[in-house]
Amino acid sequence: MVAVKRHAFSLQLTERCNLACHYCYVRRRPAPDPVDCTPEFCERFLDFACREADGPVKITFFGGEPLLRPDLIRQMVAYARKLPRAIGFHLITNGTLLDDAMGDFMAAHGIGLEVSLDGPQAIHDTHRVFADGAPSFHEVHSRLLRFVERHPAHPVFIFSVAASPAPLPWLQAFCRAIEARGFSFNPVRWPLEDPARETGGDDDERMAALLEDGPAHLCEAGINATITTRTGDIYPCPFFAGYPDQAIGTIALGFDPDKAKPYVDRFRAARASCVRCGARRVCTEACAFNAFERRGRVAVPAKADCRQTRAGTRRLAAATIRRAATAPEKLLQKIGAPPRPALAASIPPAPRSFVIRLTGRCNLACDYCYEQGHRDRGDLDRATASRIARHVLESPVIEPLVCLFGGEPLLNWEIGEFLIETIARGARRTGQRPSFHLTTNGTLVTPEIARAVARHAVTVQVSVDGPPERHDRHRKYPDGRGAWEALRRGVERLRQADPAARIDGQAVLTPGNLDMVATVRYLKQMGLRRISFLTAGWQTATGLTWSAADVAVLMRAREAFFPFFMESALRGAAEVDMGFASLVAAEPDGPAGLCECGAGEIFIDTRGAIHRCPQLHAAGHPPIGQCGPISEEEPARRCGEAAVNAACRACWAFARCGGGCMVRNQRCPWMASRAPSPETLWCDLLRAEFGRAMLAYRLLQSRRPQANAAIKAMFGA
Repeated sequence: MVAVKRHAFSLQLTERCNLACHYCYVRRRPAPDPVDCTPEFCERFLDFACREADGPVKITFFGGEPLLRPDLIRQMVAYARKLPRAIGFHLITNGTLLDDAMGDFMAAHGIGLEVSLDGPQAIHDTHRVFADGAPSFHEVHSRLLRFVERHPAHPVFIFSVAASPAPLPWLQAFCRAIEARGFSFNPVRWPLEDPARETGGDDDERMAALLEDGPAHLCEAGINATITTRTGDIYPCPFFAGYPDQAIGTIALGFDPDKAKPYVDRFRAARASCVRCGARRVCTEACAFNAFERRGRVAVPAKADCRQTRAGTRRLAAATIRRAATAPEKLLQKIGAPPRPALAASIPPAPRSFVIRLTGRCNLACDYCYEQGHRDRGDLDRATASRIARHVLESPVIEPLVCLFGGEPLLNWEIGEFLIETIARGARRTGQRPSFHLTTNGTLVTPEIARAVARHAVTVQVSVDGPPERHDRHRKYPDGRGAWEALRRGVERLRQADPAARIDGQAVLTPGNLDMVATVRYLKQMGLRRISFLTAGWQTATGLTWSAADVAVLMRAREAFFPFFMESALRGAAEVDMGFASLVAAEPDGPAGLCECGAGEIFIDTRGAIHRCPQLHAAGHPPIGQCGPISEEEPARRCGEAAVNAACRACWAFARCGGGCMVRNQRCPWMASRAPSPETLWCDLLRAEFGRAMLAYRLLQSRRPQANAAIKAMFGA
């Protein structure tokens, strides 16, 4: 005998139905059964389920339309009380007969409710009609809302049969509105000979399956999807009912081991291998009935079939990536995956990242430097550095990140090393585990500094915009000489001091320097580990301007970069764009806001004053505090909580964006925008990035979930 654990059993109370849905597979049977189950038979079915079940029993009332026989439902629930096993009940209904009496009974006895609703009225009524052709939406919708109103805490599930993904946004919004416990979206099963079968299963539908949230479930035909008809025959799942040669047992004799074996073997094989296959969401062989219809057998598909399916899925994934690159918001709407509001995140009681300004001086005069003309050009002194170190050590954060910043911090490296040693020494007393980060233009790295960086295990981020001709376009000495050659020597010295040195790159995108793929490839050839991109801003201070045409080119550059990112992420190298990777890591709920300034991260100037971020400090905004005891009464607030206009708050991306960040998209709620190009262009750019991040997460989750896990690990998630 084939041993298998079962706990769920469905009973077809009746094959009759008060609707005449166009795609109903029961109506297509050669001889529909007009006879219903009897009360005595229903009791025998419950006895059978208790004998066969492993653990608690779940019984699903199925049809036809089971609410044509409410008497049988009431009788089975009453009989179940007499049995020694725990039995739970679930009802799948078209909803048109759900009255107050039955609703109250279901709520009183904890019967799960699953209602068939295909979408808004125009879509639902296309196929779900009464026998006389009358529409059914109003009846279903009103009765379901009535049930939810009377029993708001009762679990409700929605079951939708789809001819296309078009109704998904409405359905998901509706499910949120009624707080549905679950939602199932299923493609229409047209007859093999019906032309609609070929035209209905288009790429949009397959993309929807490929990008579906959550794990893909294994087909449980013959295991926990079995259904029993009034004759006592047990079928692998409802689709097989009416195919006598596919019955796998009877309630009198139980499951026939030989007849059930193909389904059990199929399930076990799928659990062992298919569960790891990236093609499973769109594999027609994943459904036992699909395999039976197409090939006449339900055995595990041949390896050649699997190879062909996987190849087709790779082509579909490539097409999805191309659409996600060029039209992410449209694709999200098309596949029915509207952005969900981000979870409300509490503001941390203390920052975890401390960006410390060692000096306001710099040996370069980069064209896009936002500190041009800034008055603070002084150095951090030892006494103030000691006060800052105490501030870090008094923080409740166990793993503080200390970032040495400038100007050019290597102009005051002696104090930087003093700060590192002081914090590291104090951390041994407090039990903290600090990590240290240096942001530098790389031109002042000496062999001695390189050895000190290696000794303290400092992660270095060098500012490098690409090959010499691109880097030297804006990164220059005051006399106009390019800085690339000095940067190259600095990177070599860091590598000589420690061949395993963690050296990252930060590139600034400017009009005329927007080939992100070429930049990443070049920086990777230099041996840099992680790459970040910033977009040059501060147009009024630097003279660098972004015209509408420039922003359009930047948008196309982002589109072109997305397939490259996906290819990199699939092979485990998502660090080619840390900013975008952070958005992917935040899915499926999205980040709690782009800007962490003043909350998760603070900027400390050379006088020990605390600012929300370096850009606001450079813009002349006053400090929000001084280094000293951490105040729990008035934690600094993140930028995104500043006043933003109504249009911004109405945007679907606001829950993720929080009002924006000047570094990320040239928009900051704390500073008025003076950009000559329309501000909405930057918002369009950022919304597209959010959309692509959502799609990237879904694609990776379906094809290579370990890639998502690796991306999350990069950010400690």
